[in-house]
This record gives sequence, structure tokens and C-alpha cells, in this order.
Amino acid sequence: MIICEPATNPAGRSVIIKFISCSSTLLVGVLDRLAEYYGSSAPKAYRALRIDAPDSTPIAEQLDHSDQRLGFSLVGTLPNELDSGDVKLFVRPLDKKQ
Repeated sequence: MIICEPATNPAGRSVIIKFISCSSTLLVGVLDRLAEYYGSSAPKAYRALRIDAPDSTPIAEQLDHSDQRLGFSLVGTLPNELDSGDVKLFVRPLDKKQ
């Protein structure tokens, strides 16, 4: 299961992945389908998938691999996203021209 919502800032034109519950063997394919769906939604013009993941979650470890098989890159830290102040922002561009 994956729960997504468009960013509240329309200028950002990104989709935020709020929740992921998926087998690690299926994760790459699931994220590829999600990127394909939002990347081809011309009226919506989404440019990126975002995941804000604390270091302590398994998804953060998978996203931070150097092989980039998931297509995400670490952009920065958002200290106000969680009380812990330990949240990494990962972004996967959907615009194939970039």
C-alpha cells in the first residue's frame, strides 16, 4: 500500500509519498509504476516524487543506496517535519528531460 498526495504548493508540482507498506522485492516496481502514472499525467504536470523519511525507517536506508536503483536522491534535511528533527528529503524527478 502506498498513500500519496500532491504537494500543497502547486508551484512545487510534486507528489509526496506519505506512507509505504510494501515488500522490498516489489518496491522498485511499485515506485516505477507510480512515477510512470504521475509523470504521464500531463494536465497535472507533476515533476517529482518526494519522500520525507526519518533515518530510523527502513525506506530511508533503501533510498540512500549509492546504486540509485530507486531513482531517488537525497536533497536535504527538513528539521521541522517531525518532532525528532531527523527527517531526510528524497526526491525522484519525473521530468525525463532533466
